Amino acid sequence: MKKYLAMVPLLAGAAFLASVGVSSAEAKYTIGVSNTVQGNGWREEMICAIKAQALASDEVTKLNIAHRNTDAAGQLEDIRNLISAKVNAIVVNPADPAGIKSALEEATKAGIVVVAVDQAVTEPSAYIISNNQEQYAYLGAKWLFQQIGGKGDVVYMRGAAGASADSDRDKG
Repeated sequence: MKKYLAMVPLLAGAAFLASVGVSSAEAKYTIGVSNTVQGNGWREEMICAIKAQALASDEVTKLNIAHRNTDAAGQLEDIRNLISAKVNAIVVNPADPAGIKSALEEATKAGIVVVAVDQAVTEPSAYIISNNQEQYAYLGAKWLFQQIGGKGDVVYMRGAAGASADSDRDKG
């Protein structure tokens, strides 16, 4: 599964390039990134992977990254700042999938491609690159319990507090 999660930035890039219809090798893009959790290993790796892929692609001239601990209101502000900066695409890991819908709608109306990663958003114009978090957690827990034969201690760790993916995995 880790190998697939590491591919998220690559898939986000592919969705972006497919959606804008690259017409020449001369095309260069400014990509905005909106992330609301700092200090979480997965989120930090996500930002590093986006930077590395942007550099390796030779198609991205600039990354505009809003990477801070904030809530939906802060993320709305970050996304609107990215719109004002006239980025070509926004990669977003949402604080609140419904809470940022208006800003995502504004972005797509401005011709900006929106790609949500890790967690779904409620804006229908956004591309969503995620998995079924409930099923992912259920299958992982089922496998683990089968491996230990129903005996032993298990440490249960939660993800980013308030993140919909964490809530969904908890249900699973």
